[in-house]
Amino acid sequence: DACSKKGKLDLVETLIKDMIQHNVPPTNFTLGIVVKAYGRAKQLEKAFQMVEALPKIGKFKPNGQVWFSLMLSCINNGAPKEAVAVFYEMQELGHEVDGKAYQVLISGLVKTGSLREAVALVDEAYGLRHPKRKCSSLKLDSECMEALFAAIFRGDLRLELGLPLLERLRAAQLPVSSKSLRVRSQIIEMSRCDNGPRLNHTDMYRFCLAAL
Repeated sequence: DACSKKGKLDLVETLIKDMIQHNVPPTNFTLGIVVKAYGRAKQLEKAFQMVEALPKIGKFKPNGQVWFSLMLSCINNGAPKEAVAVFYEMQELGHEVDGKAYQVLISGLVKTGSLREAVALVDEAYGLRHPKRKCSSLKLDSECMEALFAAIFRGDLRLELGLPLLERLRAAQLPVSSKSLRVRSQIIEMSRCDNGPRLNHTDMYRFCLAAL
């Protein structure tokens, strides 16, 4: 773990080889450290290889923490598609996917500009389209949602993504302010007006926060 944090990837690899040679089986703890190490070193492919190889050697199954670390490594390496794939593999394998996992992935998707995927995850997390798939422990913080809506408006996707998402949040009776209807009307009117004043990104961002 110390070698990983210090960026001593060569020592990490040497230690793993020594463990195997001396019949010291790797564990989930070992695998988690290795995944983080390769993630920090921008060697995402190696991280995936280790998730495949070490469990076979140690005769164990990767736990939820390992999958979360792999997903985070994908995000930090600018690989949103891989991060989403890991996220859903976690679910398929029966690992609990809590609000933190949703929030980390949504925030990562926003940073990489994968806004449609981020909105789809908000829908899934809150059960906006499929109530049975709602994450019971979900609690997305305000910064996560603010960043999502700000990115949506910067990308001029307020009608395609922003307004529909606001409507679904309201319809699900999630906590919203009494200003939501007024804000919604203002955004729609500004969006439909070809010759009138246009909202800049700051104004759109402010309206979105008021609605939430």
